[in-house]
Amino acid sequence: MIKHKDSKNLRLIFPQWQGGDITSWFADLDKKEAAQGYILGAQILSLLVDSISQSTNTAVVEIDTKFMLDDMGGRIVEDGIIDKSILLQQTKAAFDILNERKPARILTLGGECAVSVPSFCYLANLYAGDVAMLWLDAHPDIGLPDDEFYKGYHAMAVSAIIGRGELKETFALPASLDSKKVLLVGLHSKEAEHYAKRQKEFGLASLDSSEAEAPKNPRMA
Repeated sequence: MIKHKDSKNLRLIFPQWQGGDITSWFADLDKKEAAQGYILGAQILSLLVDSISQSTNTAVVEIDTKFMLDDMGGRIVEDGIIDKSILLQQTKAAFDILNERKPARILTLGGECAVSVPSFCYLANLYAGDVAMLWLDAHPDIGLPDDEFYKGYHAMAVSAIIGRGELKETFALPASLDSKKVLLVGLHSKEAEHYAKRQKEFGLASLDSSEAEAPKNPRMA
């Protein structure tokens, strides 16, 4: 195994795009170009971070760039998840890197929201019971494969991290976070309203954007 000078800190570049289904928001773009905008996003983030501090311990998760549609022109759904087979492969590839490099800290640059799943689950396994997560997003990302609302895995990221809906088993995640150690910050979307009941069932605390901005909010201490 190659030893890196900064081996405790890993910069994981993970330009995964398959978890999102966002093409309807970019009608002026080709579907593939719109769907794979996350790849460019990861490249831009990497350049910006490099301009601040270059890392001697960087790894890139190789991703599939095939863009597949069904006969109706929609994304291909497998067992309630868009591009599930590819996502399984890429999740494994991310874990292979993490298990080889064995970092103590990880900066993950993506990519859609599900790129955070391997890193948080790796750390949850490494620091058992001693990991907390602030999820900064307008959406709660607590979808499940059997939802009719949406089939993108990026909207299931928090569910996967806290081990709900058999996602832990499906994606062979080594550990999960206790929902009491997760705080959703900045909720402000129709999805957040749609999943309000589930959020309560999952035991997930949250702050909307106004609460997060409040001075001296004890829940942000």
